[in-house]
Amino acid sequence: MNRSLTSFLLILNFCIAPIVSFAQTSNVSFQDLVLPSEVEGMSKSTGNVYYSPVVRDRALIPVHIWGAVQRPGLHFVPTGTSLIEAISIAGGPATNARLRNVRLTRGDSDQLVNRFFNLTEGGGHEAYLYELQARDNIFIERSLLVENRNFYTSLVGVAATILSSVLVVREIKRN
Repeated sequence: MNRSLTSFLLILNFCIAPIVSFAQTSNVSFQDLVLPSEVEGMSKSTGNVYYSPVVRDRALIPVHIWGAVQRPGLHFVPTGTSLIEAISIAGGPATNARLRNVRLTRGDSDQLVNRFFNLTEGGGHEAYLYELQARDNIFIERSLLVENRNFYTSLVGVAATILSSVLVVREIKRN
């Protein structure tokens, strides 16, 4: 074998071996992985598909982040990303987010497993350490009370106006 072919194969082995090792030790298939070099020239937000800033030596995995976050959609995050980091990558929770029951759904071919996290005070130790896997789904509910705050505020204003008008009319009739 000539020297350049040997060098090429050696370099290829060093580039591919970590990815093969990662895929073999986790439940990730090669179709789930995206190398940072594959998205380097791509737009970082096309539609509802987002690519994390390029991270060296870490493959990207697809994670769905839905609900009350700033940028919901399919996010490609680096392997080893925690739940808190993923929500931050999605722009953080929206102002109307219900952080008491953040649901993470993980599925395999047989069943879906739901885990719930309370992130009301920034999240507990478990949320910082819980490592995401390819095809995980994170869902943060919207709080209807917060979402409809303007409606309820204006409703109270209308009720106060009507009540004060009734009281004024009563007082006028009395005099």
